[in-house]
Amino acid sequence: MDVTTPTRQKHALRLDIQGMRALALLIILAYHAHAPLPGGFTALDLFFVISGFVIVQMLNREHERTGTVDLRRFYVRRFRRLTPALGVTISLVVVIAIFLQSPFGAQQTTSATAAGGMLLTANAVIASTTGNYFALAAEQNPLLHIWSLSTEEQFYLIFPSLLVLAWLGARRRRWSSRMGVTVLVSALALTSFLLAVATSGPQMRWPWTAILGYYGAAGRAWEFAVGALLGIFATRFARMPARVAGVLAIGGVFVIAAGVIGLRSTVAYPGWATLIPVAGASAIIAAGCSRQTAVSRGLSSRPMVFVGDMSYSWYLWHWPLIVFAISLWPQRPFLAPVLAVTVSFIPAWLTYRFVEVPIRSRSTSQGQRNGALFIASFGTPLILSALLAYGAQHTWWQEWKQPSRYTDALAYSCHDAPYDPVTCTWKSQNARGTVFLVGDSTALALSDGVVTADRALGLHTSVSTHSQCPFIAEGHVQFPDGADACAAWQQSTLDTLLRVKPDIVVISNRPYVNGMTSGVQLTDKHQTVVTGPDSVTVWKAALDDTVSTLRRAGIQVVIAEAPPETRYDVPPTGLMQRGRIRATRAEALDRRRISFSADDNVARDIPGTYVFDPLPYLCGPEICPDANAGDALYADARHLSVAGSVRLAGPIKNFLASILPRTQL
Repeated sequence: MDVTTPTRQKHALRLDIQGMRALALLIILAYHAHAPLPGGFTALDLFFVISGFVIVQMLNREHERTGTVDLRRFYVRRFRRLTPALGVTISLVVVIAIFLQSPFGAQQTTSATAAGGMLLTANAVIASTTGNYFALAAEQNPLLHIWSLSTEEQFYLIFPSLLVLAWLGARRRRWSSRMGVTVLVSALALTSFLLAVATSGPQMRWPWTAILGYYGAAGRAWEFAVGALLGIFATRFARMPARVAGVLAIGGVFVIAAGVIGLRSTVAYPGWATLIPVAGASAIIAAGCSRQTAVSRGLSSRPMVFVGDMSYSWYLWHWPLIVFAISLWPQRPFLAPVLAVTVSFIPAWLTYRFVEVPIRSRSTSQGQRNGALFIASFGTPLILSALLAYGAQHTWWQEWKQPSRYTDALAYSCHDAPYDPVTCTWKSQNARGTVFLVGDSTALALSDGVVTADRALGLHTSVSTHSQCPFIAEGHVQFPDGADACAAWQQSTLDTLLRVKPDIVVISNRPYVNGMTSGVQLTDKHQTVVTGPDSVTVWKAALDDTVSTLRRAGIQVVIAEAPPETRYDVPPTGLMQRGRIRATRAEALDRRRISFSADDNVARDIPGTYVFDPLPYLCGPEICPDANAGDALYADARHLSVAGSVRLAGPIKNFLASILPRTQL
């Protein structure tokens, strides 16, 4: 995302372009600060269009003046404008990550992204390690935002050379230089757009589709190309009547606003929907070629130009500070981002004033200084990223236990697979009965604790679980891709339970009501997706149906509530955070209030049904800690680690003992 200030040559300066950069940045800042702008992510597309426009105009002027393009000078100028500020930001972010991030995944991701950012491959690294831009894991990568820089730099590596080839080809064919470039850029735009449409999607399930589509230069090149076409025909747009230009500019503002307000992260992107911000940006740029419109005057105001001048550094700094602020104050998930965005102005201004401006003002012909700058800008962040990876691998030479999620049930293929009574049953000597654990991945994470508790009571334990599939009446879960494996598992598991008739069935599901899960939705008996209060009604009815069926077979049922959740996909167990607050008890209670009430009502309505609540054993009077005695209690945002599960073995043992007949104890 090139948000740098263009060369301030009198004939080239367009203050409204700087104002557009400011507009795009302010939308992104507001979006990341959780303002009610669901389509705020589309503001990045404004930057891409602007970059294509500015770069083509700059190269075209040089070609018209000299008959050629000095590619070496172009790349040196790009390096001096982008890399030093990026290197400073990445270096400091990596140092902060040592103290605030976990060495079990988070630091490795930050290290890889940092190295990728310096080597122009951050978009590919993020696509392969983090995946979906809108996923929870993405919100914890402090360098997530630099994917756009790598995307843009990859475009810069290739596009100028293609322009030179287009000019040479046009000369041989005796075309005008404008015609040659127009043909090339139009073909590039069409090919890239078709690729974007083919590879985009709300889930971005596979890294290669994300690399080609959302994060990739190939799927984004058409946006730069549209800006380039605007630059090619800028002189013609300059002859646009003032009234037409004014209407076009205002229309562009409304189109951008429609995208920012109306689009959602679930839309296939980039694709057809991306035409909205691209069209809006194009309209404003084209109108600004003509003469001063009301929109261009507003964008050219001193405050907007000032923010536009600082936009690159501010963009670099705002996201890392948001991630670190939420990590430090998880109990303030809404206030922390706002404060972080505000405070990020300070390092942004310092970077702009003491890094961007001085380096940009020096002559690009000083080879020795450029070489030293190159070594410092690249070498420092790369060395620090390697140090971060090495230190994380050795857990910074401290006694640090990795949160394991590799449960025995997972090792023996009792998850996402048909139930095997041989490998998925843990037997006890002289067993007095059997407990059967079923549910989604929440149940899988609980399995070690249940097995440990049952062995202490002399009970067999059987386990059968399925990802993103609650154990409720079949036919009430819908996946985005229409997969029916969940329904088949639900029915086959119920048939198994009715056949083997264990003494107790423990059902553990993540709450699926009121949009608390991503991707999976509840449906009513007509297969219509339900939300809000209707989802609670469907959930209770489906769970009631399943529990009633088990009770009629004489099987006791325990509904084990899910553990308290957090927004951190990797527990924030950095050097400064070991054993810190995971969430407040009040937040945990409020988050699960609706689903707990529904489960509790089922238990009250059906005799022989009980609710086990792990919250009192994982949370203190005020907070829910992340670790206990050096052991991380969670493997990710929603699932207990093996240590966390075993921590519940004692409470589970006591709970089961209280409902088993005395003859079985």
